Amino acid sequence: MSASADVADFIASELKSEYDRRDSVNARAGAALTSATGLVTVVTTVITVLKGKDFTFPPGTAGWLIGALISLLVSSLFAVAAALPWRVHVTNTETLRLLRDQNWYDQAKEIDTRYRITHCYLTTLETLRSGNGFKYFLLLCAATFQIAAIITLLVTACVALR
Repeated sequence: MSASADVADFIASELKSEYDRRDSVNARAGAALTSATGLVTVVTTVITVLKGKDFTFPPGTAGWLIGALISLLVSSLFAVAAALPWRVHVTNTETLRLLRDQNWYDQAKEIDTRYRITHCYLTTLETLRSGNGFKYFLLLCAATFQIAAIITLLVTACVALR
């Protein structure tokens, strides 16, 4: 195998890894959204069960509960934004047709084609990495607001269960 083929294979594997990374962050964003919703339900249910069916939150808990709900809503917004399909530059079909229709018997054209393929991979890889980095940032924001919500729900539960 030639050095140019090694480079092309390496970049192709990096591209595959980046697509896998994007799939991973999309799955995590979905899980963050699901857990934010479940957290409110579980905490509210536990407090109600422990205090009885006629339970109402004491006056000191309203601010904490509202803060927790706002944090969970903001967390959900970040999770949804992280799951959005951010722009990725991919090779257009005209370029792919040109690559397909080359004369493959000429070794110089084969090397030129390998270079073009590598260039296409790199262009896609650069935009994919940039988008994935932004998705991870949004996911980190979602996690931060979930932590804030957990803390405020914990305070709410402690005050309500006194």
